[in-house]
Amino acid sequence: MADYEGVVEPVPAPGGAPQQPTPQALSADRGWHWIMDAFRLVRPQLGMWILLCFIVFVCMALLGMVPLGFIASTLLQPILFAGVIYACSELERGEELEIGQLFIGFQRNPAQLALVGVISFAVTAGAVLVAMIPLLVFGGSALLGAMSGHGGSAAMAAMGGTALIGVLLFVLILTLLMVPLGMASWFAAALVLFNDMLAWNAFKLSFNACLRNIMPFFVYSLIAMVLCVLALLPLGLGLIVMLPLMMATAYTSYRDVFGV
Repeated sequence: MADYEGVVEPVPAPGGAPQQPTPQALSADRGWHWIMDAFRLVRPQLGMWILLCFIVFVCMALLGMVPLGFIASTLLQPILFAGVIYACSELERGEELEIGQLFIGFQRNPAQLALVGVISFAVTAGAVLVAMIPLLVFGGSALLGAMSGHGGSAAMAAMGGTALIGVLLFVLILTLLMVPLGMASWFAAALVLFNDMLAWNAFKLSFNACLRNIMPFFVYSLIAMVLCVLALLPLGLGLIVMLPLMMATAYTSYRDVFGV
Protein backbone atom coordinates (compact mmCIF):
# COMPACT_ATOMS: atom_id res chain seq x y z
CA MET A 1 0.00 0.00 0.00
CA ALA A 2 1.28 3.41 -0.94
CA ASP A 3 2.20 5.82 1.82
CA TYR A 4 -0.13 8.70 2.39
CA GLU A 5 0.94 11.79 0.49
CA GLY A 6 -2.21 13.87 0.85
CA VAL A 7 -4.19 16.08 -1.43
CA VAL A 8 -3.41 19.16 0.58
CA GLU A 9 -0.14 20.13 2.19
CA PRO A 10 -1.32 22.10 5.24
CA VAL A 11 0.47 25.41 5.58
CA PRO A 12 1.96 25.77 9.07
CA ALA A 13 0.59 28.67 11.07
CA PRO A 14 2.97 30.96 12.99
CA GLY A 15 2.59 28.71 16.04
CA GLY A 16 3.63 25.64 14.08
CA ALA A 17 0.20 23.97 13.79
CA PRO A 18 -1.37 23.31 10.35
CA GLN A 19 -3.42 26.24 9.13
CA GLN A 20 -7.17 25.65 9.14
CA PRO A 21 -8.63 25.55 5.62
CA THR A 22 -11.19 28.18 4.68
CA PRO A 23 -14.45 27.10 3.03
CA GLN A 24 -15.66 29.03 0.00
CA ALA A 25 -19.26 30.04 -0.70
CA LEU A 26 -20.16 28.53 -4.08
CA SER A 27 -23.00 29.03 -6.55
CA ALA A 28 -25.98 26.67 -6.52
CA ASP A 29 -25.01 24.90 -9.75
CA ARG A 30 -21.88 23.47 -8.10
CA GLY A 31 -24.07 20.79 -6.53
CA TRP A 32 -24.59 19.30 -9.99
CA HIS A 33 -20.88 19.53 -10.79
CA TRP A 34 -20.01 17.53 -7.66
CA ILE A 35 -22.01 14.61 -9.05
CA MET A 36 -20.53 14.94 -12.53
CA ASP A 37 -16.98 15.16 -11.16
CA ALA A 38 -17.64 12.07 -9.05
CA PHE A 39 -18.94 10.23 -12.12
CA ARG A 40 -15.73 11.03 -13.99
CA LEU A 41 -13.74 9.56 -11.10
CA VAL A 42 -15.84 6.42 -10.75
CA ARG A 43 -16.56 5.51 -14.38
CA PRO A 44 -13.07 4.44 -15.59
CA GLN A 45 -12.66 1.82 -12.83
CA LEU A 46 -16.26 1.05 -11.94
CA GLY A 47 -15.53 -2.62 -11.24
CA MET A 48 -12.90 -1.76 -8.63
CA TRP A 49 -15.23 0.80 -7.07
CA ILE A 50 -17.95 -1.82 -6.72
CA LEU A 51 -15.42 -4.16 -5.11
CA LEU A 52 -14.32 -1.48 -2.62
CA CYS A 53 -17.93 -0.75 -1.66
CA PHE A 54 -18.59 -4.47 -1.31
CA ILE A 55 -15.64 -4.80 1.07
CA VAL A 56 -16.98 -1.93 3.17
CA PHE A 57 -20.42 -3.54 3.25
CA VAL A 58 -19.02 -6.95 4.24
CA CYS A 59 -16.87 -5.45 7.01
CA MET A 60 -19.81 -3.56 8.50
CA ALA A 61 -22.14 -6.56 8.15
CA LEU A 62 -19.70 -8.93 9.88
CA LEU A 63 -19.25 -6.51 12.75
CA GLY A 64 -23.02 -6.29 13.10
CA MET A 65 -23.18 -10.04 13.67
CA VAL A 66 -20.88 -10.16 16.69
CA PRO A 67 -21.72 -9.09 20.25
CA LEU A 68 -21.05 -5.38 20.78
CA GLY A 69 -20.03 -5.19 17.15
CA PHE A 70 -21.74 -1.82 16.87
CA ILE A 71 -18.90 -0.35 18.93
CA ALA A 72 -16.29 -1.58 16.46
CA SER A 73 -18.43 -0.49 13.49
CA THR A 74 -18.78 2.98 15.01
CA LEU A 75 -14.99 3.29 15.12
CA LEU A 76 -14.36 1.62 11.76
CA GLN A 77 -16.93 3.40 9.60
CA PRO A 78 -15.18 6.82 9.37
CA ILE A 79 -11.81 5.11 8.89
CA LEU A 80 -13.11 3.18 5.87
CA PHE A 81 -14.92 6.27 4.59
CA ALA A 82 -11.64 8.18 4.78
CA GLY A 83 -10.12 5.41 2.67
CA VAL A 84 -12.75 5.96 -0.01
CA ILE A 85 -11.99 9.69 -0.01
CA TYR A 86 -8.27 8.97 -0.23
CA ALA A 87 -8.88 6.62 -3.18
CA CYS A 88 -10.62 9.51 -4.97
CA SER A 89 -7.61 11.74 -4.39
CA GLU A 90 -5.28 9.05 -5.76
CA LEU A 91 -7.38 8.69 -8.89
CA GLU A 92 -7.28 12.44 -9.41
CA ARG A 93 -3.50 12.31 -9.17
CA GLY A 94 -3.42 9.72 -11.96
CA GLU A 95 -2.87 6.66 -9.74
CA GLU A 96 -4.67 3.33 -10.08
CA LEU A 97 -7.42 2.36 -7.67
CA GLU A 98 -6.18 -0.22 -5.13
CA ILE A 99 -7.88 -2.13 -2.33
CA GLY A 100 -5.11 -1.08 0.07
CA GLN A 101 -6.15 2.57 -0.30
CA LEU A 102 -9.34 1.72 1.57
CA PHE A 103 -7.34 1.20 4.78
CA ILE A 104 -5.18 4.34 4.65
CA GLY A 105 -7.10 5.68 7.64
CA PHE A 106 -5.28 3.20 9.85
CA GLN A 107 -2.03 5.00 8.97
CA ARG A 108 -3.21 8.59 8.96
CA ASN A 109 -4.88 10.03 12.09
CA PRO A 110 -6.76 6.81 13.01
CA ALA A 111 -7.59 7.98 16.54
CA GLN A 112 -9.25 11.19 15.34
CA LEU A 113 -11.06 9.36 12.55
CA ALA A 114 -12.40 6.87 15.07
CA LEU A 115 -13.44 9.80 17.27
CA VAL A 116 -15.48 11.11 14.34
CA GLY A 117 -17.49 7.89 14.56
CA VAL A 118 -17.86 8.14 18.33
CA ILE A 119 -19.14 11.71 18.15
CA SER A 120 -21.57 10.86 15.35
CA PHE A 121 -22.91 7.88 17.31
CA ALA A 122 -23.30 9.89 20.51
CA VAL A 123 -25.11 12.75 18.77
CA THR A 124 -27.36 10.32 16.88
CA ALA A 125 -28.28 8.52 20.11
CA GLY A 126 -29.03 11.85 21.78
CA ALA A 127 -31.19 12.94 18.83
CA VAL A 128 -33.21 9.72 18.99
CA LEU A 129 -33.78 10.13 22.73
CA VAL A 130 -34.96 13.72 22.29
CA ALA A 131 -37.22 12.77 19.39
CA MET A 132 -38.80 10.00 21.48
CA ILE A 133 -40.21 12.52 23.97
CA PRO A 134 -43.39 13.06 21.90
CA LEU A 135 -43.85 9.28 21.74
CA LEU A 136 -43.86 9.11 25.50
CA VAL A 137 -46.07 12.17 25.86
CA PHE A 138 -48.71 11.19 23.29
CA GLY A 139 -48.50 7.44 23.31
CA GLY A 140 -46.60 6.28 26.34
CA SER A 141 -46.25 2.55 26.79
CA ALA A 142 -48.73 1.73 24.03
CA LEU A 143 -46.60 3.37 21.36
CA LEU A 144 -43.38 1.90 22.69
CA GLY A 145 -45.01 -1.52 22.87
CA ALA A 146 -46.16 -1.29 19.26
CA MET A 147 -42.71 -0.22 18.11
CA SER A 148 -41.09 -3.15 19.89
CA GLY A 149 -43.74 -5.63 18.67
CA HIS A 150 -45.02 -6.59 22.11
CA GLY A 151 -48.74 -6.21 21.66
CA GLY A 152 -49.11 -2.45 21.92
CA SER A 153 -50.62 -2.13 18.43
CA ALA A 154 -54.20 -2.60 19.64
CA ALA A 155 -53.80 0.09 22.26
CA MET A 156 -52.17 2.39 19.73
CA ALA A 157 -55.03 1.84 17.29
CA ALA A 158 -57.50 2.71 20.02
CA MET A 159 -55.68 5.97 20.67
CA GLY A 160 -56.17 6.97 17.03
CA GLY A 161 -55.01 10.47 16.14
CA THR A 162 -53.10 10.99 19.37
CA ALA A 163 -50.71 8.17 18.55
CA LEU A 164 -50.31 9.47 15.00
CA ILE A 165 -49.34 12.90 16.31
CA GLY A 166 -46.66 11.30 18.47
CA VAL A 167 -45.22 9.36 15.53
CA LEU A 168 -45.26 12.38 13.21
CA LEU A 169 -43.55 14.55 15.82
CA PHE A 170 -40.94 11.84 16.36
CA VAL A 171 -40.11 11.75 12.64
CA LEU A 172 -40.12 15.55 12.33
CA ILE A 173 -37.91 16.19 15.36
CA LEU A 174 -35.48 13.41 14.44
CA THR A 175 -35.17 14.78 10.90
CA LEU A 176 -34.55 18.31 12.14
CA LEU A 177 -31.86 17.07 14.51
CA MET A 178 -30.17 14.77 12.01
CA VAL A 179 -29.76 17.40 9.29
CA PRO A 180 -27.23 19.44 11.34
CA LEU A 181 -25.40 16.21 12.19
CA GLY A 182 -25.19 15.37 8.50
CA MET A 183 -23.77 18.82 7.80
CA ALA A 184 -21.19 18.44 10.57
CA SER A 185 -20.21 14.96 9.40
CA TRP A 186 -20.03 15.57 5.64
CA PHE A 187 -16.49 16.96 5.47
CA ALA A 188 -15.27 15.73 8.87
CA ALA A 189 -13.39 12.65 7.68
CA ALA A 190 -11.74 14.54 4.81
CA LEU A 191 -10.64 17.37 7.11
CA VAL A 192 -9.14 14.92 9.58
CA LEU A 193 -7.44 12.91 6.83
CA PHE A 194 -6.10 15.67 4.60
CA ASN A 195 -5.77 18.59 7.03
CA ASP A 196 -4.77 16.81 10.25
CA MET A 197 -7.64 18.42 12.15
CA LEU A 198 -8.99 17.24 15.47
CA ALA A 199 -12.33 15.46 15.15
CA TRP A 200 -14.40 18.07 17.02
CA ASN A 201 -12.81 20.96 15.12
CA ALA A 202 -13.47 19.11 11.87
CA PHE A 203 -17.14 18.74 12.82
CA LYS A 204 -17.47 22.46 13.50
CA LEU A 205 -15.72 23.48 10.29
CA SER A 206 -17.73 21.00 8.25
CA PHE A 207 -20.98 22.41 9.63
CA ASN A 208 -19.92 25.97 8.84
CA ALA A 209 -18.83 24.97 5.34
CA CYS A 210 -22.17 23.31 4.62
CA LEU A 211 -24.02 26.30 6.08
CA ARG A 212 -22.19 28.61 3.69
CA ASN A 213 -23.17 26.37 0.79
CA ILE A 214 -26.83 25.64 1.50
CA MET A 215 -27.92 26.22 -2.08
CA PRO A 216 -25.39 23.92 -3.81
CA PHE A 217 -26.17 21.24 -1.22
CA PHE A 218 -29.89 21.73 -1.87
CA VAL A 219 -29.36 21.24 -5.60
CA TYR A 220 -27.08 18.26 -4.93
CA SER A 221 -29.67 16.65 -2.63
CA LEU A 222 -32.51 17.04 -5.14
CA ILE A 223 -30.49 15.51 -7.98
CA ALA A 224 -29.17 12.73 -5.75
CA MET A 225 -32.70 11.81 -4.64
CA VAL A 226 -33.90 11.62 -8.25
CA LEU A 227 -30.91 9.48 -9.24
CA CYS A 228 -31.47 7.14 -6.28
CA VAL A 229 -35.14 6.67 -7.23
CA LEU A 230 -34.12 5.87 -10.81
CA ALA A 231 -31.47 3.47 -9.49
CA LEU A 232 -34.16 1.56 -7.58
CA LEU A 233 -36.31 0.95 -10.67
CA PRO A 234 -34.33 -1.95 -12.25
CA LEU A 235 -34.73 -4.21 -9.19
CA GLY A 236 -32.40 -1.90 -7.27
CA LEU A 237 -29.44 -2.89 -9.42
CA GLY A 238 -28.67 0.74 -10.14
CA LEU A 239 -27.63 1.17 -6.53
CA ILE A 240 -24.48 -0.80 -7.35
CA VAL A 241 -23.36 2.24 -9.34
CA MET A 242 -25.05 4.89 -7.19
CA LEU A 243 -23.30 3.88 -3.96
CA PRO A 244 -19.71 4.54 -5.12
CA LEU A 245 -20.90 7.64 -7.00
CA MET A 246 -22.48 9.18 -3.91
CA MET A 247 -19.48 8.29 -1.75
CA ALA A 248 -17.17 9.98 -4.26
CA THR A 249 -19.18 13.21 -4.05
CA ALA A 250 -17.92 13.64 -0.48
CA TYR A 251 -14.47 14.11 -2.02
CA THR A 252 -15.47 16.23 -5.02
CA SER A 253 -17.50 18.59 -2.82
CA TYR A 254 -14.60 18.84 -0.35
CA ARG A 255 -12.19 19.76 -3.15
CA ASP A 256 -14.58 22.38 -4.48
CA VAL A 257 -15.68 23.96 -1.20
CA PHE A 258 -12.18 24.20 0.29
CA GLY A 259 -10.49 25.05 -3.01
CA VAL A 260 -7.75 22.43 -2.78
